Amino acid sequence: MGSGSGKGRGGAGIAASICSILESGVAIAVIVITSIHLWDEQGYQCLLDGKGGVTDSSICSYQWAVGAFSLLASFVVFLLQCITCCCGKVSMLINAIFQGIGCLWWLVAAIIICVYAVPATNNNWPENSYRVAVICLNWGGFVLFAVGMIASVKAIGE
Repeated sequence: MGSGSGKGRGGAGIAASICSILESGVAIAVIVITSIHLWDEQGYQCLLDGKGGVTDSSICSYQWAVGAFSLLASFVVFLLQCITCCCGKVSMLINAIFQGIGCLWWLVAAIIICVYAVPATNNNWPENSYRVAVICLNWGGFVLFAVGMIASVKAIGE
């Protein structure tokens, strides 16, 4: 029997699983950094929003929601895989669909956060390192979901 033995758990399946774990870590990091360091900090409503030279807490709320819904989706995928008993191609198909949705979700979030956060950085607002970290984590979330989606699709074919 080969490394996948027809159950979608070869190298691609392992890569998809690792990406799923890392995706949860990115979502948690985004929530923690946004909540502790960028929201209602030093007289600013949200240090992620520098567009127009004013702050608005809606961008921090959006960023928090992106991380929270990503964690929720990861939990739903986990439950669906438990229900399907992680039986090969069905669980990888579920994973591939959610990875694709997550990839788009984080791509949109990364673009929106860049549009709002880069002006705050250019205005030399405080907590720049945390703001840059959140920008990078958003792009990292997008990349992880893209790699996870590719690995899941490849695992279906194994």
